[in-house]
Amino acid sequence: MNDLLFNVISVVVSSVLIPLITYLGLKLSTYLKTKTKNEKLQKLLESAIDSVSLAVASIMQTYVKGLKASGNFTKEAQIEAFNKAKEKALQLINEEGKNAIKTLYGDFNEWLEAQIEAKVQELKKG
Repeated sequence: MNDLLFNVISVVVSSVLIPLITYLGLKLSTYLKTKTKNEKLQKLLESAIDSVSLAVASIMQTYVKGLKASGNFTKEAQIEAFNKAKEKALQLINEEGKNAIKTLYGDFNEWLEAQIEAKVQELKKG
């Protein structure tokens, strides 16, 4: 009887539990890799957004504010301010951040321009 019970337990362990533990281990490993990658992408994205905010705020303080005060903030000046903010943001966002944005959103340039526009609108309201 003990031999039969031992054999049944051995069969169950070797045919069910060991593959199940292996499978769960692989799933856990995949989950942890994905979570780590997602957290890194999130941090890179947050850093890029902070860089855009810094660039836009800087250009508004140094360029736009002076032009508005002198009454020279024309459509051309608006375009120039946008381009200056874009240049500054491009300098601040590192390649790893650019690649993360490409991974998450596809086109880095479109993302950057949309972020600049959004930040300008936010600063205008506030």
